[in-house]
Amino acid sequence: KANGIDGLLSEPHPQFALIKQHYPHYYHGRGRRGEPVYYEIPAKINLKELKRNGVDLSSLLRHYALVTDYCWTVLERSQHGPQSQSIYVLDLEGIKLKDFVGDV
Repeated sequence: KANGIDGLLSEPHPQFALIKQHYPHYYHGRGRRGEPVYYEIPAKINLKELKRNGVDLSSLLRHYALVTDYCWTVLERSQHGPQSQSIYVLDLEGIKLKDFVGDV
């Protein structure tokens, strides 16, 4: 509650489409035991365009909280067993060591 996360899914998110366009990430499919699978492609994030449109680190963190809340509120409501876990896939193709240096 202190961070305003409760009710996040019912709030407007005016930058949602912009972030989805320039930051490839999505849920797709299930693991062998039914876990939701989340994919992220960091090499294809267009930080310049996000920054140019006013998306800062705080906005990205809030978006990540929204996506995570969506998973556990809409896609999978189980609180026990394999479905209460998720699989996180980072596609690192195209990532170079220099990509880990600099401002975000």
